[in-house]
Amino acid sequence: PYKAEVPALMAPGPQVADPNSSALVACDDQSKTERRRSRFDMAKAYSITVPTHKPTRHLIDCTAQFVVMEGYEFEQMLLERERDNPKFSFLSVEKDNLEHPLHLYYR
Repeated sequence: PYKAEVPALMAPGPQVADPNSSALVACDDQSKTERRRSRFDMAKAYSITVPTHKPTRHLIDCTAQFVVMEGYEFEQMLLERERDNPKFSFLSVEKDNLEHPLHLYYR
């Protein structure tokens, strides 16, 4: 019967021809195998949770709808006006608030 030769799975990276056969082999030279780094290698994955407190969820949903209709300027005005209101803390773009569950849900 016909027997097909199945190529071995190779690790990603540079490959060179093996002089003793027609197969490709992974290159062992460290300088040739360095991987290009990008900002996506450091990206975070977030899990968005829907707020269980109904009044809070309603406030965030309504705020988001108004921001969509009225635009960026409305959001900035609301952020400025409600800065000291804890109910609107999800709007804050302070560094310590960017990963807060309510802020992530709003965004």
